[in-house]
Amino acid sequence: MKEYTVDRIENGIAICISDDDKVHKVPVASIPFAISEGDILVFGDEEGPSGKNEEKTKLRRSQAQEKLNALFERSK
Repeated sequence: MKEYTVDRIENGIAICISDDDKVHKVPVASIPFAISEGDILVFGDEEGPSGKNEEKTKLRRSQAQEKLNALFERSK
């Protein structure tokens, strides 16, 4: 299984990037569940994602928020 992070959604296409910077483009209409930028999608052998890694998504969002908070604190 491979995991890709939804970097952005453009014109109905989810642009997903792996940890080793590989890009995978997936039509949003082909994904049977709701996605948003920052979600970590799990891919098996099939072309589309089989699900989301909710725990890892929450962890990365939390880490990003902590970094933003630290930046704002420094600028005060």
